[in-house]
Amino acid sequence: MSTLVDYFIGINIPKQYLHKIKSIFDIHNINYSIVIPPVYLNESTSKEQVKLIKKIFNPTSVLDFSASPNIYNNKYFFKDYSHFNEQFGEIIFSKIEF
Repeated sequence: MSTLVDYFIGINIPKQYLHKIKSIFDIHNINYSIVIPPVYLNESTSKEQVKLIKKIFNPTSVLDFSASPNIYNNKYFFKDYSHFNEQFGEIIFSKIEF
């Protein structure tokens, strides 16, 4: 199981890079989960980027924690503005299917 973490706040990853990553996963028969993490008080990834990631990769392998106000507005999930804490890390880890 490999985990690709999309952590480019405000930066869209070019489509061709996403396709290249997907082709590497396919060629090497890699099981993966893509985690789009939250950032305190902000959506970390644009809706368009999330839509593109889900289109290129298996949507059930994409775990999007970036757009939920219940998550990114909860100060108890974060060490600082861009790093979630161990408690929230456990929540993310529990959602990844092995």
